[in-house]
Amino acid sequence: MQKEPEIVKILRKEELLRNLQMKSSATCENVQITEDASIDALLVVSKDIAENKKAEQLLVENEKKYRTIFEFFPQTILLIDKNGIILDVNEQIREWLGYKPDEILEMNLFSVPFFNQKSKKIIKKNFLNKLLNKTIPAFEIEVLTKSGEKRVGIVYTTSLRNEEKEIIADFMVISDITELKHKEEAIRIKDHAITSSINAIILADLKGNITYVNKSFLRIWGYAKDKDVLGKSMAQFWKMQGKYFEVMDVLMITGEWIGELTGIRKDHSTFQVQLSANMIRDKSTKPICIMGCFVDITKYKKTVKTPSESEKKFQDILEKSFNMIYQLNIKKKTCDFVSRSSLKILGYTSQEMMSFTLKQIEDLIHPDDRNQWNQHLKTIIDYQNKKDAIQTIEYRFRHKVFGYRWISDTCSAIFDEKNEPMAIVGTIKDITERKKIWNELIKSEEKYRILAETSADGVFTTDSLGRLTYVNPSFEKLCGRQKSQILATPLRNYLHEDSIYFFQQIFIDARKKNEKIENIELELVAGDGRITPIETNIAPLKKDAEFGGIVCTVRDITQRKEIENELKKNERLKTEFMNIAAHELRSPVTPIKGYLDLIIHENESNEKIKNWAKISLRNAERLLKLINDILDVSRLDSDTMRFNMEKINPIELLNEIVEDMRLVIINKKLEFRVNIPEQLPYIIGDKNRLSQVFKNLIGNSLKFTDSGFIALEVEKKDNHLLIAVGDTGIGISNDELKKIFTKFYQAYTGEDRNNEGTGLGLFISKEIVKKHNGIIWAESKIGKGSRFVIQLPYIHENR
Repeated sequence: MQKEPEIVKILRKEELLRNLQMKSSATCENVQITEDASIDALLVVSKDIAENKKAEQLLVENEKKYRTIFEFFPQTILLIDKNGIILDVNEQIREWLGYKPDEILEMNLFSVPFFNQKSKKIIKKNFLNKLLNKTIPAFEIEVLTKSGEKRVGIVYTTSLRNEEKEIIADFMVISDITELKHKEEAIRIKDHAITSSINAIILADLKGNITYVNKSFLRIWGYAKDKDVLGKSMAQFWKMQGKYFEVMDVLMITGEWIGELTGIRKDHSTFQVQLSANMIRDKSTKPICIMGCFVDITKYKKTVKTPSESEKKFQDILEKSFNMIYQLNIKKKTCDFVSRSSLKILGYTSQEMMSFTLKQIEDLIHPDDRNQWNQHLKTIIDYQNKKDAIQTIEYRFRHKVFGYRWISDTCSAIFDEKNEPMAIVGTIKDITERKKIWNELIKSEEKYRILAETSADGVFTTDSLGRLTYVNPSFEKLCGRQKSQILATPLRNYLHEDSIYFFQQIFIDARKKNEKIENIELELVAGDGRITPIETNIAPLKKDAEFGGIVCTVRDITQRKEIENELKKNERLKTEFMNIAAHELRSPVTPIKGYLDLIIHENESNEKIKNWAKISLRNAERLLKLINDILDVSRLDSDTMRFNMEKINPIELLNEIVEDMRLVIINKKLEFRVNIPEQLPYIIGDKNRLSQVFKNLIGNSLKFTDSGFIALEVEKKDNHLLIAVGDTGIGISNDELKKIFTKFYQAYTGEDRNNEGTGLGLFISKEIVKKHNGIIWAESKIGKGSRFVIQLPYIHENR
């Protein structure tokens, strides 16, 4: 039964709503409201009006839904009334046939220019059947585009009925199947060509088992029905003489083989055929089957006795093959054919191999492998499912010169019409080196397996979806679960919720970048709910050059985390102690400084006492600076230093610093070079803290410069202000440049200088600049001077 389209349901509901609206309107018009009208009558009228409003609203919504579906439907839709007039058509007709909807609207269905007479008859017949309430299946029609091109469509019809079940309109939904028809016709022609070909054509799977034959194959080989040959090996229909595997080898390597073979008919008579065989591949070039075309050349061979070029080529391939090819006669228990490569692989000439009996061949096989080899021969000969009788065995064979060598023997049995085994054909190749590599690989894997199994760290691997494929005992212990419980489950099941998203991102990075990722900290949840902090190193695994998952080492870092937390606690206590100590030290220094200042300015004090007071005051100020620096370090370490961030004019800030520092620089008889542009963009920062940084840098330059100049320069570059303080002082070595911004580090200033200061100024400056989203660095040469540069972002104001 055809499913009713959604658009028809919508139109049917729309029609019902219109009927409801008409009835409701009629009800309202017929009701006369008088003074004696009851409240019930009024309620009925009100209810009808409300229902009418709802119906109108639903009608509008359905109209929108109908329009959207109708216009965006991928096939052409015609809406036809019961008189055959086209009421509506969607835009798809323009794309399909080249007609605009306006050109078709209000035309009679049987007058439109794109239906030919045959199509009109089919449409008319189906619509008459519809009027008789008969079920109309989908039907095909031919149409003509506006440009004259013939197209084929398939038509689905659906009727729209009113409440009395009368047809009020019909939908025609037409799908373009032109391309499909063309493909069907091409397939039909090709199929007919293969079926009716005078040449025998077969298809076989990659094992050589026949899956299709045409009538010519049955005729040439003398079979009545294809079921007599389907499923059987191609080898059964040729007199192979050891060629079967060579043909297959050449096909696998080159994808094609052309040559002459001897066929065996059903009545056991033989005839000459030429075979053209090709390997059929899919779009990804993967082999899927073999196609062969046979031509009976018996009459031609009677007149032409010389061997063909393809036969010579095949014989040449046979003799020069890297693998040894043989055919063992089961009844004679000797080899009818052995290729010349036997000398290279086994050390025996082909004549020597063909002179050996089956027992002599068995004696050359390693004693430990003989039972397996005999069982292999028995399996090949007695194999019940003859079409899958190709088998491979690996065993050791005694080389004439080099002792036992590992060989791989791939063979199959050839059966007569009575399904009795006649011969075994096969190929042999030396795999001694491959075996050595394999054994070394096994030893290596065993070594690494032992390392993983005995490792104190956890080790696990996953597949490409993150599911665990291996876990060692240490990981089982960390996870608090047995291996059987966690294998084939996602690792994320055992991670803390805070670690899941992070691990997934790391897993994706390992997949995309194909790089090792180290020192990843996660939290593992054990079976008892215990949370263990772990550190992991992750490396991607490859499988056939594709991402196959990850291998991870896992280390329990619980103790390390406890030590780190203890160190953080100690650091916090140290910071608190420094903070308290600095406050306590500053309290007595302030009054001492005040009294010394009074002594210096007291008129009654003699000069000697004043000098002593000046020395004391200078040291008190140094002590106070040291205390303030310690307090700043403490606040920075504990992230409690307050910053009053505001919009700052850098010109005003720097000019104030210049005025404050100019006198002290001049008193030391140094030149103060200032280069501040007239216009600079504003910056965001703490004015006092930035002033502290620049004064500290100028103070350092002043301390280590005896002659020359001190410079303050500003420039705008790449969205930042670069503010530099330079000097012509003693300079700093390259080794010390790397350390000067660390706590308590003081650069070497020469044997004739005292190491003044605390070693905290540059550290404090660096941290303050960092809080302003800036960076600071130093450039220097011994004996030439130094240059400290601060980079700060500026405000981009809209103009």
